[in-house]
Amino acid sequence: DDGALLSARGNGEHTCVVMRDRTVRCWGANAAGQLGDGSTIDRPTAVVTGGTGLNDVTQLATGRAFTCARRSTGALACWGANTYGQLGNNSNARTSSPVAVTGITDAVEVVAGADFTCARLSSGGARCWGRSNRGQSATGTTTASLLTPQVVLQTGSATLTDVVDLD
Repeated sequence: DDGALLSARGNGEHTCVVMRDRTVRCWGANAAGQLGDGSTIDRPTAVVTGGTGLNDVTQLATGRAFTCARRSTGALACWGANTYGQLGNNSNARTSSPVAVTGITDAVEVVAGADFTCARLSSGGARCWGRSNRGQSATGTTTASLLTPQVVLQTGSATLTDVVDLD
C-alpha cells in the first residue's frame, strides 16, 4: 500500500509523517510555514509537503516551528521558521516550502532542537546550525545565529569524530 505510514515526528504544535512512497504529509500549526505546503494556514488534516519534488525522504526532524527531512541522497531539506538560521540555507528568512541545507550531501541522521538543527554525516562527523546562544551547536561559539552548518567540536577545539547517534 503506497499510502501507508512509514514514520512520524511531532513536536506538540505540528506533526509530519513519511509515507511508504517517501513523500511527506504534515498537519497542525503552520504560522511559520512548518507544514511545508506553501502556506501559513493551520491544517487540521494532513497536507502534502513540498509537492512532487520531495519524494525521497527517509527521515524527519521537527523543531519548534520548523521541519527538516533527510533525503535518500544524503541531502537535507528544511522549511518553516528560520529566525536563527535553523533551516541552514544561509538566511534567516522563513519559508513555507522546502529549501536545501547548504553543504550537506552525506547526512545519515538529522535531529532538531527548539531552534537549531544537527546532522550526523557518513564520515562520522557532525554539523549543527541555528540558535547557539548557549552553545547548543557545539561549534565553540555562543553566537545567536549560525546560518549554515558548522563543524561540531569537542573540548580543545578538535573536530568530533566517530559519532554513531544523535539525540
